[in-house]
Amino acid sequence: MVQKGTDKILGATIVAARAGDMISEISTAMAAGAGLKKLAGVIHPYPTQAEAIKRIADSYSRTRLTPRVKKVFRNGWPGRDGSRGERGLCETPSFSNY
Repeated sequence: MVQKGTDKILGATIVAARAGDMISEISTAMAAGAGLKKLAGVIHPYPTQAEAIKRIADSYSRTRLTPRVKKVFRNGWPGRDGSRGERGLCETPSFSNY
C-alpha cells in the first residue's frame, strides 16, 4: 500500500513460501524512507521470489507515465529521417550519420 499521489510505502502484505525473506526489503525501505521508485531501481537477483517486489515497483512506475511518454515507448523514438526502425526503442543507434 502506498500513500495516495506518492510512492511512499505505508505497508505491505506478502503471501508466499518465502514471505519472511521478501518482507524485510519492504520494511527496510519503509524505515529508510525509500519509495517504490527507489525499489524499482534496485538490482534484484533473478529468478527469485524477491523479484516480485521489483515487478510491483515497476508496475507503479508505469502508472505515472504521461500519455506522450507511453506513446514513445509503444511506437519508438523517431530517427533523424523520421523513421522509427523495425524495433522501435530496441533499435541499436547508428552514429555514422553524425
